[in-house]
Amino acid sequence: MPRKATRQVGRTGSNPAGARNLASARALKQVARLDALEQQVLVWRFGLFGQAKLSVEEIARRTNMPAGAVRVIERRAVQSLRGIGGESEVAA
Repeated sequence: MPRKATRQVGRTGSNPAGARNLASARALKQVARLDALEQQVLVWRFGLFGQAKLSVEEIARRTNMPAGAVRVIERRAVQSLRGIGGESEVAA
């Protein structure tokens, strides 16, 4: 008689929810190193931490800034995060 397949809990395999939580924790730690305006722009622009994604124009309206200034802040923040990510990977 063929053996019945059983699912092994806690064994090998992926855990997408756990991976998402770990990625969110890492992202939060890195974003926390940015200044407050850079943080807010990235959260709104990319829909981080459950927030809705917003256009550059919508962020400009909310912050009462020109859209070009929002783009500069976004670019600066992303470049900072790339630098932070590279440093932490080397140290790990």
